[in-house]
Amino acid sequence: MISTEWGAPKALANGFNPDHVKEGLYGSSLHIWDWTSHRKLQTLDLGEDGAIPLEVRFLHDPDATEGYVGCALKGSVFRFYKTPVSTTGF
Repeated sequence: MISTEWGAPKALANGFNPDHVKEGLYGSSLHIWDWTSHRKLQTLDLGEDGAIPLEVRFLHDPDATEGYVGCALKGSVFRFYKTPVSTTGF
């Protein structure tokens, strides 16, 4: 499963305020989870261009291991894909 760091509820109460991005109330990362163990496996930092990642979309092919995430602040789109797990820690 993949989740995003969209925004803190208190940041949304009075509408969007760009200052809240600088204050860290909106995120810029994707989190990869193991569905069966409920453990977070990896965090992908999208950087400044990836601020406020909104929606995750996977390819229509059920066997595909990649997808896209649209980020609201700058209108950026990032592609993500599964890579082999390293046994060396790199």
